[in-house]
Amino acid sequence: SKQRAFHLLREVGLKEKQGAMPPALSGGEQQRTAIARALVNDPILVLADEPTGNLDAEIAEETMRLFQKIHGGGATMGGGKTWKAGSNPSDDGLETAHEFLDVIADVDGRFHLIWIDDRDDKEGVRRGLRYAHSDDGGKSWSSNATLDEHICGCCWTHLRTDPQGRLYVFHREEHPDPSDMKLIISENGGFEWSDLGYVGAFGWMQNGCPHTTAGLAFLGSS
Repeated sequence: SKQRAFHLLREVGLKEKQGAMPPALSGGEQQRTAIARALVNDPILVLADEPTGNLDAEIAEETMRLFQKIHGGGATMGGGKTWKAGSNPSDDGLETAHEFLDVIADVDGRFHLIWIDDRDDKEGVRRGLRYAHSDDGGKSWSSNATLDEHICGCCWTHLRTDPQGRLYVFHREEHPDPSDMKLIISENGGFEWSDLGYVGAFGWMQNGCPHTTAGLAFLGSS
């Protein structure tokens, strides 16, 4: 899928080259592109003859780690009968002040997570809606992205994906902005986000918190 292609280009260090034509790529970049192309359909077997031959030491090491990750991917842990703790997805490492999370797995098995970071200005951090993703089943997480700084700190957030792999975040804004619901979308697996604006735009101005939110669901396959 297009989403998996974006993911693999990032894994081999070519995120910024996704629109480049082959003559604009160096020999090493072309080799990394070939590796991503070989993996895009999730093959059972990959025959790689010196796959890191034209790569510098750092990229070669990262490429071999990618092969190792794919080789170990897809393993279950007892079908949910047993569980193992993953790493803390928040950059600050705190286990408090993070709440109202939602997590999903996309069609490629990649985890996506949103939550409200409810620390305030007294702690030197602005409250915000955070996002992170994991490519290894929650063992490690990406750096946190802030999707919105003006979010109600006590209303649930919703994260959904559609059949095309787009990601949608549905959340409530906070006072002094109207306390209406907002929709944010990513069309490339969480790397970039677009604010689609208010849903309903009722202009609900109030000082309190409703302690509730709306739902989000998809009908059909388009």
